[in-house]
Amino acid sequence: MKKLSLTLITLLGFSMNCFSQFGADYSSYGFNFINDRYNEGLKNWTGNNLNDTTKFHIYKQDSLNNYALELNATNETLSINYRDSGYMDLNPCSFKINLRAKINHYSGNNDTLRFTLFTGAKKVQLEFTSNGIYYINSANNLQLIRPIPAANQWVTYSIALDSCGGSGTLMLENDTANIYSLNLPNNTTAQNINLAATTTGVSSFSAEIDHLFIYSNPIKWWIEHSTPFVDDTPAGYTGTTGDRQHFLSLPNGETIGVNENAGGYITHTELSPGGPNLDPFPKFGSGGTKTLRGYFHTSNFNPVQAGVSSTSGGHLVNVISTANKVEVESFPLHSYLQNDFTENTPLVYPSNDTLKDHNHPLIFDDDVYDEFGLDMRHELMCELDFNTSIENITRPNEISTVRHVAEWEYIRHPSFILQFHEVAENQRPRFQGVSGTNNDMGEMRHKFEFRLNKDLGYEWILWRDSSNTWQSFYVDTVGDSKQIRIDMNTALENRFLVFSTSSNPNDSGAVSWFYPESNFNSNSTLGKSRVNKNVMYSTDRRTSITIRADWRKTNWCRMNLYVRNEGLIAPCDGDPNIYEAFQLEAHQLFGTPNEILNEVLSYNPILPLEETESNSALVIYPNPFSSEITIKGDNLLDEKVRLYSLAGENMSNYLEVKARSNNELRLKLKGLNTGVYFLQIGTTIKKIYKQ
Repeated sequence: MKKLSLTLITLLGFSMNCFSQFGADYSSYGFNFINDRYNEGLKNWTGNNLNDTTKFHIYKQDSLNNYALELNATNETLSINYRDSGYMDLNPCSFKINLRAKINHYSGNNDTLRFTLFTGAKKVQLEFTSNGIYYINSANNLQLIRPIPAANQWVTYSIALDSCGGSGTLMLENDTANIYSLNLPNNTTAQNINLAATTTGVSSFSAEIDHLFIYSNPIKWWIEHSTPFVDDTPAGYTGTTGDRQHFLSLPNGETIGVNENAGGYITHTELSPGGPNLDPFPKFGSGGTKTLRGYFHTSNFNPVQAGVSSTSGGHLVNVISTANKVEVESFPLHSYLQNDFTENTPLVYPSNDTLKDHNHPLIFDDDVYDEFGLDMRHELMCELDFNTSIENITRPNEISTVRHVAEWEYIRHPSFILQFHEVAENQRPRFQGVSGTNNDMGEMRHKFEFRLNKDLGYEWILWRDSSNTWQSFYVDTVGDSKQIRIDMNTALENRFLVFSTSSNPNDSGAVSWFYPESNFNSNSTLGKSRVNKNVMYSTDRRTSITIRADWRKTNWCRMNLYVRNEGLIAPCDGDPNIYEAFQLEAHQLFGTPNEILNEVLSYNPILPLEETESNSALVIYPNPFSSEITIKGDNLLDEKVRLYSLAGENMSNYLEVKARSNNELRLKLKGLNTGVYFLQIGTTIKKIYKQ
């Protein structure tokens, strides 16, 4: 008895959220629903006999983790549908589909291989039969497109639509000589996919599908300037990307600048005195970075903040600048170029600069997937959104301190990650004792980095040893380094590393990374609502923390904070209403090493960084305030009142109660810098703003 054999690798392209504010602005190009042994990869797919492995059989095609689905039908229709509780959020009228199929032979019966996609506005249905290739036209009738190609050869079919009112196209093998017009029907059926294989007799045909991509458009890649926009490039930065910089000015004269045109990378650091302290004069990403690697899918999985290239161009992001905070709004991360997966034509930037060319060794594809008709930004966009900020949290009359924060959200379906084959199945991450899948992020390494100019004297690394004594190391040769390890119980005195121009702990001009064991860091893995991004749960999956300083090359040195964690569960593998994210904070301190030590020792981690509403009747005004605040509510007579900085310091000594009753409190707050503070009244915590 013959059987229908349909081998299928499918990657689809949607953004994760059912609401447009999280999805429609840019797409993901997919997820691989065949991602594990047996039928575990058919999660969110429904159909009769779905658990019958004689009809639906998942297996690993080859050593590169190209999984396949085999459908075996005899005198029946095998049909499966995909709906994922709203994760599918593709642009309903602007998309591209790449389908690679091979018909081995036809039996002479009524045999059909059918693919159907409902976009929410259009219906795309292709049927492969012995009489030819058909589609459903705008009159909802089957219409012949062309004869079926010869049996037993692979052919990639590319379907494209640019607008709801326009005509689509079908192209074979990326060949414009084989392009056909399509008039797709309107259809408001909710977004979903159907795959079906039909044969009416005991003799059947054999067909294979190697992969299916659906890419949604547009991607929010280049956006307009932020408001307010800063255009005051410092001397010495001519010819760099400084024309898009936003600056955070610190109380003691230091300045940090981030760049709109590089994903919010730090592209300017100026210590006082001495002028700019970065070298080489940075373009994209050369000054201060926040990066990620996922070692479960090899170290080549490397989504970067600046975009595709760290020298030619990158993300133009929206930056919000206030007096004490520079915040980079969330945007999709793209990978840095790596070998063996890049197929598409070089990316051309608005300046007409071109990234690489066809002869460059990086423009080479060995991942088995065809990505015809796409630009490189589609191929390189990963599953993660990223946001970051730098904030002045300097205490009154103390050294300058900046709080660095970053968040990586696994917000789209797995797609890009699947081009990086898992190292080994036994190295998959484990979540609460359950083994993850090939879709999950595993063995993640997050990094905060800043760079300094060695020619300006940054040749000394200082740290505190186990006896709480200063130790120093002279950086003499490229590659020289010092590293410290931190865990949740490490004392404050041993949680920071210093770069300085001298081994003397009383000399000025030093800069440091300090990693606090804050609530923010100890609850670094978040489960967030797909509806409103509220945090639904938090946990700690950190596995190691290190700070490393070294002389990298030429005349620049760097200091890196590395935090490793077990990983993040893919959206399609977890709760359909929740996606996961990882957050990280660190403090950058400027001063003498002894001043930095004193500031670290003053850190108070006991601060809830989120507002609470235990007393929802509380009203605080004015907010922002100048010097006084009035609080109205219930049962205020005996409530304790405390004030905290964002750094976690108890600043209640700056607070004076002027009047109190059961329903009103009047407070005087004096000596505070402009910025954000937390006011705690009983068990209720409110964020207040000093203007």
